[in-house]
Amino acid sequence: GIVLTAGFAFAAIHIVRHLTDSESVFPETGIENPLQQEQIVTDKRIPTDTTKTYTTMAIPTAVSEPIVFDNVSLDEMLSQIAAYYQAEVSFQNESARQLRFYFVWKREDGLEHAIDKLNRFESLSLRLEEKNGEHLSSKIIVEETMKRVLSVIIILCAITTASAQRLQTSKNGSIMHRITREYDNVSFSDALRQLNNETSAYEINFLYNELEDFRVTTSIHRKTIPDAIRQMIGFYPIRMSIDSTEITVECVQKTTTRYKGFVLDEHGLPMAYANIALLSPRDSTLITGGVSNESGLFVIPCDAKPVVARISFVGYKTIYKNCSSTELGTMRMQPDHFTLNGVMVQGERPKVQLQGNSLFMNVEGTVMERLGTAEDVLSRVPTISKKGEGYEILGKGVPLIYLNNRKLDDLNELRNIQSDFIRNVEVIQNPGARYDATVNAVIIIHTKRAAGEGLGVEMTSWSRKGHTYGNNERINLTYRTGGLELFANLFGAYNENWRRGDFQQTVFADTLWVINNRQKRTVRNPFLEGRWGVNYQLNDNNSFGGFYQYTYDYVKRHIYNDDDLQANSSMYDHLQNSGINREKGAPKHQVNLYYSGKVGQLDINFNADYTYRNQRNSKQQQELSETDEDRDVNTYALTRSRLMAEKLFVTHPLWKGQVEVGEEYTNTHWNSSFENAEGYIPNSNNEQHETNIAPFVELRQHLGRIQLSAGI
Repeated sequence: GIVLTAGFAFAAIHIVRHLTDSESVFPETGIENPLQQEQIVTDKRIPTDTTKTYTTMAIPTAVSEPIVFDNVSLDEMLSQIAAYYQAEVSFQNESARQLRFYFVWKREDGLEHAIDKLNRFESLSLRLEEKNGEHLSSKIIVEETMKRVLSVIIILCAITTASAQRLQTSKNGSIMHRITREYDNVSFSDALRQLNNETSAYEINFLYNELEDFRVTTSIHRKTIPDAIRQMIGFYPIRMSIDSTEITVECVQKTTTRYKGFVLDEHGLPMAYANIALLSPRDSTLITGGVSNESGLFVIPCDAKPVVARISFVGYKTIYKNCSSTELGTMRMQPDHFTLNGVMVQGERPKVQLQGNSLFMNVEGTVMERLGTAEDVLSRVPTISKKGEGYEILGKGVPLIYLNNRKLDDLNELRNIQSDFIRNVEVIQNPGARYDATVNAVIIIHTKRAAGEGLGVEMTSWSRKGHTYGNNERINLTYRTGGLELFANLFGAYNENWRRGDFQQTVFADTLWVINNRQKRTVRNPFLEGRWGVNYQLNDNNSFGGFYQYTYDYVKRHIYNDDDLQANSSMYDHLQNSGINREKGAPKHQVNLYYSGKVGQLDINFNADYTYRNQRNSKQQQELSETDEDRDVNTYALTRSRLMAEKLFVTHPLWKGQVEVGEEYTNTHWNSSFENAEGYIPNSNNEQHETNIAPFVELRQHLGRIQLSAGI
């Protein structure tokens, strides 16, 4: 099998053992030891009567002891492994020679298993060539790295085996021990090496090159080895995979350059969970980012240079720093007070908590609930970055966004969720079997439960005027009595902006072209959205409801371009191009139904959505030229789309946890047509249908402080 990894070099070999003698031959095979004398160096962190460190691989007894390569290059390590099995080594990937490993080798597992373990590193690819199925004269080939085709299956297996492994026993038959340890600015590689030396239930393998820049500051209390490593990882771009008793730890961002620094508050104390975004100096687009750990340290792999670092946290002034060096030093943040519509916003700063593989930021009772809408809240949650019209989880990509148990297919809905209606925001870094295998991260907005009875009215309005004009009006009506809630939300907006510019472009070719362009654009955008719905609370355990939403979105653009073209300093042509572009995203209809309840010990959650949308785009364009023929170009495009989606999952207690079973169904129908009356562009008509159904099952168990999960 071929798997993958990346990293670099140093040297020393640890042999973790419970014996003190050494021999120059391997007793179980009679093969002469290819390595010679041993040098004993005691590791002060490990009891000297149980562990010794060697620069050779002298193996003393028929009972094979694990051999630990500590900070050894791949070239040296493979040479020694191959010599034992009388194999050859061939490097097609020369850059892999100096990758430095911490690697546990058990000779009795065989050469194929050793190759398989190394292939678990994402950017390393090894292949074994054999003769007549025997290892004699076999060749280990280090290939150029390639991506794994079955990565989803591998990840699924890792999740399942990881969950099962936590219930295994150690070699002496007792339940594997839990560790308690304080880490204060310790190298990640040193912390992993210490853990490996302290456990006989697991073996830990990693690349020094990838991890030695990362530091660990955390307090671990009575956790298993896998859970301890997960806590150490935090929000670093580091991945851990488990196969039976073998743990592989690696950095997911394969770069040679890492930006590092510390974030402190106004009192000089470390700030955890501050967002650090690395931006392009040219256009301020997001390149990558990270989050500070408990000691305020951040380490962000990134090859781009230079960058602009943006450091932010709710309640503090955002810092921008131009970075030509990867060492950003220490940045001290100062408190800030939000001003919304001329009113100073003060209050408690939000708290961030880690629970399992989820990050929770509370909104209720903090300054976050006064920010405005869910859009404003999400952009200030650690690990979440606003990118264009969507959102991105740093190091994970684009997430799914849920409002309680309902997936938001239209992110414009975030405008309708008031920040004071949000209880907290959950960010899931490693989604379970409930979600599709292609989902890298999930954001769940948990809202408060409505309180009070009678009629409620909320109205908001704001306007802006400058080079642009905008006006937004919102009215929310709510009527509650008993368990019944009726609601209506109406939102209207009108935005207008204009832009003028003069540009000159020079093209150096066989002919020297100089293009002088003058342009003027105006955009008008009326928008209307209404939602009507009902919620009914049968009792404390059961509720159902739904809503209907109508959206009208119209954008009208006037575009004018005037171009002078010169060829080798002589006038070539004068072009005038004017047009009107009308985009009408209406009507858009959306219907939602939901049920959330409990029957006995069975929790049931159901959500169904139907969406229908028409999008029309018409363009009228006139092109005038002094040297070529004038022409009019008129185009019309129509897109109709329909989506039906439903998700049902039920949860039932099982032993010390619960089992969750469910399914998700989607059906889409899409039709698009394009017409050009003059025939300059070919007409087209496209249609697409797609249906998907995905069942899933997930088991979760809580054994003391240990949390287990497995699913498909």
